[in-house]
Amino acid sequence: MQAGVDLTLSIAPATSTSVADAIADFSYNLPAGGSFILVANGIVSPSGYNPATPFDIYVAADARESAQGSGTDVLVFHGCTDAPTVDVFESAVVNTTIVDDISYGEFAGYLELPTLDFTLQVRTADGATTVATYAAPLQTLNLEGAALTVLASGFLAPGSNSNGPAFGLWAALPSGGALVQLPVVTSTSSIDRMITGTSAWPNPANEKVSIRVNSLRDGVAAFDLLDATGRVARAFGQRGLSQGSSDINLDLQGLTEGTYQLRLITESGVNSMPIMVAR
Repeated sequence: MQAGVDLTLSIAPATSTSVADAIADFSYNLPAGGSFILVANGIVSPSGYNPATPFDIYVAADARESAQGSGTDVLVFHGCTDAPTVDVFESAVVNTTIVDDISYGEFAGYLELPTLDFTLQVRTADGATTVATYAAPLQTLNLEGAALTVLASGFLAPGSNSNGPAFGLWAALPSGGALVQLPVVTSTSSIDRMITGTSAWPNPANEKVSIRVNSLRDGVAAFDLLDATGRVARAFGQRGLSQGSSDINLDLQGLTEGTYQLRLITESGVNSMPIMVAR
């Protein structure tokens, strides 16, 4: 963007044909020599969400395109509209809180981290509840020297938010492209738990795998399979669950060998389990 002049940034749906289709307009006058990260976040619809936090653009100044040292620099943004103020605790390497008391719409300053594979626990600010635990494989993804942004998004209670996507963490890489979803290690819900247990057979699997889901009540779960980078390798769509146990058969044909995370998303939260594909 050009510095020192008044600019208008218009946000429009992917189906738009002109600036007249914009759902929001934002004005900026950027100083010369600066670098910025802009995150579009919030709720557009006037109903069906709780809370209905208005759509806005959140700006981080002094953005980095590469790490300032030999490690990996990570900027964190809290974009989950129905999540409270949270901490991020790292449990695999440094065993300490690395982000303290970040609230919706806030950026935490750059974390200058060694390029290792971390485990991140998103906790309520009082430390009483772990919302979810994620793998952050900086070393596996070969991100030494990179500066990236990790965004918390989705909903803790999808059922109260038009059945939108469940809470998760996504990484925006300096190379651009699609966001990389961080794989869930374990997960609990801040409201209740619907799924009490899962099992898979055979595991390792070949062409198909059977999943048994133990549930406290009837409901629906969305199933998808994440690869080692956290990308969705296959989306299986929604399947009905019955109170007690349900057996779900999933087709694995065409997938490459390796270890995946099977993710189950319900109105109560997210559950995951490892699935190995062997040929």
